Amino acid sequence: MAWGERRNWVYLAATVVVGAVLLSATLLSVPGSTTSNTQAWPLECPTNSTTGFPQAAGSNWTVFVMPPGSSAQLCVSWTTDSPDVNASTLAADVLNVTTSQTNGGGEAYAYHEVRDVNMTLDSSSVHSKGDGSGSFGVTAVYTVTAASNATGFYSFEYPNICPLLIPFAVVDPSHVVTAADFPQGFFIFLGSCAVEGDLSAGTITGYGGMTTTVVTAPV
Repeated sequence: MAWGERRNWVYLAATVVVGAVLLSATLLSVPGSTTSNTQAWPLECPTNSTTGFPQAAGSNWTVFVMPPGSSAQLCVSWTTDSPDVNASTLAADVLNVTTSQTNGGGEAYAYHEVRDVNMTLDSSSVHSKGDGSGSFGVTAVYTVTAASNATGFYSFEYPNICPLLIPFAVVDPSHVVTAADFPQGFFIFLGSCAVEGDLSAGTITGYGGMTTTVVTAPV
């Protein structure tokens, strides 16, 4: 399945049914307290780093949060054996996720584009650097823009996203985000990631213009 197609995957218990290579997840986290970084920045990786922490740990998930009518940045990194990475292959989006129960008791996931929240890549932010061993690190900075009337609970989508859902909320600052804001089954922890093409699993290595909070999902 080519990245960018609308996905409709079914998860039965801890089994992931995906027509791609399954690799162990390299996960990121943000510490358990809410953090923020709302300064203006150039198109380079924001300094508010998530490196070294898992995005999901057990039933605890980090949610990225921004208010309507604002812009934010998300820095994503990959490794690859190719020195040349075309920015067009790094396209990203924000998706609305819906879930439904299957006859076998699992969760079916459907993904739909969000019109009032955009995630775009400036090709000038894409950088590739070799490590001397034939491997190259690729970094890209995405700008996320929410319309003034935008509100909702979504997932980011970029090449080889890992884990498969990255919870993201556009809400008024007074709203306290909880796991109940997201569809039932959203937080089923997936210990594997679908990786295709030359890039490794994507890793969020920095963000700006948004906050993070940790929610506890039902087990």
